[in-house]
Amino acid sequence: MSETMSNQEYNQFVFDHVVDHEGRNTVVNCPMCGESANRNDYECCKSGSVNQHYTLDCPHCSHHECDRDGCLLCEMWDSEENEYDDTSWKLDAVVEFLIDTIEDKGFCPTLEWCALKSMVHANPNAYLMYRDSYIGMDQRKCVVSNQALIEYWKQQLLNARFAYRLNKRIEQAKRSETLTMTSQH
Repeated sequence: MSETMSNQEYNQFVFDHVVDHEGRNTVVNCPMCGESANRNDYECCKSGSVNQHYTLDCPHCSHHECDRDGCLLCEMWDSEENEYDDTSWKLDAVVEFLIDTIEDKGFCPTLEWCALKSMVHANPNAYLMYRDSYIGMDQRKCVVSNQALIEYWKQQLLNARFAYRLNKRIEQAKRSETLTMTSQH
């Protein structure tokens, strides 16, 4: 007996049983520092076809490379000819990207947030650029470590999320008020 699948069932079957989302993790030498780096070869389904991709992340020097389209981290690493291309600039760029994304779309891209924390942990002096920054409203609590730096950024991201949600509620209230006024006339 032959069963027929709908397009949706077929697509779900391929997605669940054919595409290797988790991939294969291997340890390779980092092309930047020569230390052990993690490489993940995996598949994803885009535009109706199964595509093979890879990521390479070094926990020692924070080097990252992959072949995904539009990867913010790869774009930053590729800008090495820039005279201002140091770890501080990269960290700032990722934080700015995260805040902009939250302000525009209301969510924080998880991959970039995790990559940012990884870059901080790989650079023991990352916090030095922010040592004059205060955490929250407490003027006595400065950024004195990488963990404090991550907390400082987390507070900035939460503030951006709060502002996004507040603006959405204000817009909703204005629309509701306009509808109420229109229906009364």
